[in-house]
Amino acid sequence: MISFINKVKDIIKCIKHSQVLNSIFDGIRKAKNCTKNLVLPVTTGWGSQLFCLQSMSVCKESMQTLALNEEDGNILGRDKKQTLVDEEIFLVRIESTKALMEPVVNWILKLESNEDAIHLCFKAFSEIQESIAKNLPLCVTEK
Repeated sequence: MISFINKVKDIIKCIKHSQVLNSIFDGIRKAKNCTKNLVLPVTTGWGSQLFCLQSMSVCKESMQTLALNEEDGNILGRDKKQTLVDEEIFLVRIESTKALMEPVVNWILKLESNEDAIHLCFKAFSEIQESIAKNLPLCVTEK
């Protein structure tokens, strides 16, 4: 899962660090009425990893359009373009990884609050275990 999230981060970094790609992507995003921008995660924190995947999920049509766009001068690269266009693998893995991480992040936020929450631990572990059983097989599928 770490290598997959790193692949997502590499794609976002490539777009954000290139003035040309970022400009093209912003134009595509605005044309498709996508209000969310791509988010890079911080090195610590599960929440930011989830927000990164959510931003990719919301912007998936714009990302695919960018991958098929010929104006970028091949800055994005063939491998990244192929990854973005491959709906059956990449986009399914984004959704399943997001679904796997959501209960974990939600419970971390609830349990680390200043309110008493020890009584919620069993429910938290149960939901997380259920999410792992349901989503992990989809997350680790490689081509």
